Amino acid sequence: MQDIESLRVRLAREEKELASARVEIDAAHQRIEGLRTRSTSLEKRIKLLREYVELVESGGDAPGLAEDLDSVGETDGATAASADVGSLLPNVSAGPAGGAAAPKMNEDPVSFEEGFEERILADEILPKADSFEEALILLMGYHRKRIRPQEILKAFRRLDYAPDVSATKATIIAQLEQQPAFFAHAGKDGFVLTTQGREEADRLLSELAP
Repeated sequence: MQDIESLRVRLAREEKELASARVEIDAAHQRIEGLRTRSTSLEKRIKLLREYVELVESGGDAPGLAEDLDSVGETDGATAASADVGSLLPNVSAGPAGGAAAPKMNEDPVSFEEGFEERILADEILPKADSFEEALILLMGYHRKRIRPQEILKAFRRLDYAPDVSATKATIIAQLEQQPAFFAHAGKDGFVLTTQGREEADRLLSELAP
């Protein structure tokens, strides 16, 4: 009969592997949903562009409107798709004299590279995160540097972010270590985003930013 301690060690190891597999499954589901959202946005943008082309071919004109429609389709596909195309093409049938370009939306999109105010992260991005993992990715993407679990905990408190799980130094470390595809050790007790983690942060930001 095997030693009970070795069985316990094996049980703990396999439970940890199961937890890691479940985290990876959840991340895969999130990426699939992101691709579906992107696909839907593209379909709506293509529909609007086709209607614009048909209107122009019928004799209308609106200089610069194609770029505006492209901006609407990229940054706010859901709003553009639900709107009547006529509202996006004001007086298009009147020709150049009566045509007017629709106002562009999101002139300055939020970007980790360009930087943005921390309150935007606190008030408009973190509340939309679907999981503790997403919140960690977004926070680390915002800071763009090595960060320790204790600093993450302080940042969450400062930003008034309350995750579903009990956020402690131990739970933060456990979450970071469960997803090595996104998080990597850096130094004694610091963590950074991996290349895949940074890509995931950018993807999440593009979906959640105002």
